[in-house]
Amino acid sequence: MIDAKAHPIKLLKIFISLAGNDSIFEFGKYIYKPGEFQNKRHVYEVKASEAEEWFTSMISQLKDDEELAFQSKVKTKDNKIYHIPMIDFLSKIKKSDIQSVETVFKEFGISNFEIYETGRSYHLYGLSLISAEKFQEYMGALLLINPPDSPYPVDARWVGHQLINGYTALRWTHNSSLYKKYPHKISISDLD
Repeated sequence: MIDAKAHPIKLLKIFISLAGNDSIFEFGKYIYKPGEFQNKRHVYEVKASEAEEWFTSMISQLKDDEELAFQSKVKTKDNKIYHIPMIDFLSKIKKSDIQSVETVFKEFGISNFEIYETGRSYHLYGLSLISAEKFQEYMGALLLINPPDSPYPVDARWVGHQLINGYTALRWTHNSSLYKKYPHKISISDLD
């Protein structure tokens, strides 16, 4: 059962305020298979104003090992495409990693974000939208957060998959044994 106060579902209200009630959000249903080049994914386009109710209903319909991810692509009423800035970190992150993220976000006009701990890694959502034209540049900037001489905080394989897909996606469910728990919000002060 998700805790709506700590789960990223609460971000939907922010993204609706940025994109509009009539915008379209994307969710992807998939079964994660480690080592697979691309996991088969069914993409759902959901009207923003109905997204929370849709997600809540959909998680009760998932089969064993099926997961549901929120995807970055947002289509506005006037058919413009934007992306929600997302990051998947490999494992534990430090405050210094967040400082690197803030530097990148500043370049893209992103001033606020939230961090979620997932049991295996950390997810970060920028509370903004970036244009489709800036998406590839943003993804490249994420790779540059990784310092050349120390452990990489950003999951480079995740970045590669997302560039192939043309959007980013982060898991919102906990329906398989591969994952330890639902994502839940933490603060920077919770990091080392």
